[in-house]
Amino acid sequence: MTDYDLFGATSGPATSASDGSTEYTLAVEWSIPAGPAWLKGYRFWRAPDGGSPEVTGPVSARTWGVVGEGAVADSDATFTLSGSGWQDVLLATPQPLTPTTRYRSGCLFPNGKFVVTADYWTSGAGGSGITAGPLLGHSNATASSNQQGSLNVGAVIAFPGIGSGTAANYWVTPLVTNVDPDAGVDRELAGTITAAATASGSLSVGRALAGSGSSAGHASGALSVSRSLGGTVSAAAVFQGSLTVTRPGAPGAGWGSLIGIMAADRAVQLEEASATHVDCPVCGGPIDTARGWMNCPMGHWRVPAGEPVGW
Repeated sequence: MTDYDLFGATSGPATSASDGSTEYTLAVEWSIPAGPAWLKGYRFWRAPDGGSPEVTGPVSARTWGVVGEGAVADSDATFTLSGSGWQDVLLATPQPLTPTTRYRSGCLFPNGKFVVTADYWTSGAGGSGITAGPLLGHSNATASSNQQGSLNVGAVIAFPGIGSGTAANYWVTPLVTNVDPDAGVDRELAGTITAAATASGSLSVGRALAGSGSSAGHASGALSVSRSLGGTVSAAAVFQGSLTVTRPGAPGAGWGSLIGIMAADRAVQLEEASATHVDCPVCGGPIDTARGWMNCPMGHWRVPAGEPVGW
């Protein structure tokens, strides 16, 4: 199992509770003690009432960091309600989570009806916290300001900063995964590779790697990898990892195809150099010393004699 929530197969209450006239954002506090992990979506329990579900939509969800109360980027979602029981919604893109950071995930119940179990995070099943894979639901004793089961009153989803006073469980939970959503998916990289091998270690995925390589023979143009690139890039242009060159290297860059002179020009130079020449030590082509040609037709050798083109 690679997707986790706080309650698993446990069922919530059989009936809803509320005054039916006040909108609430109701939340649970949680963290990832050790990564990596990603926020994948949300679940909440929708109880039947008189044979039909009582909670009506649109129910929306959001995650906040407890410190600073800032919403996590791209963490908003809206449920499509169906029947009773667990309602699920997935984010368009799973969001990376920071280990040890405290989060609160909440749902806005716009018709003011929801399910609740009082004292759940003190004397109930969550009294010692709940651990599910990388996910930890904090007990009331370890929650920020001892406010597990927090809420906000209002028609707009907002940070749930008010404690319920009863360590209530509103049966709202994040869905998290410990499987990298980029695993096996082609992504582009960002960064610049220099002769000093500054691109050592692991490069993050998700952006384009562009720019010219250095005179030490690094690739010129864009590169892409099938996963994150681990390893080092040395001054000799030794790449460790899975790389695909999407553009040929610049002339003389030493990566991809060497772009030499045109075939017609090469033929002329070969004919003119046929009288007196030395062999190029790189490709064996003729270098006409009598006529002052100090470059081989493929551009490997140049003045002064014996000095290689940056290779």
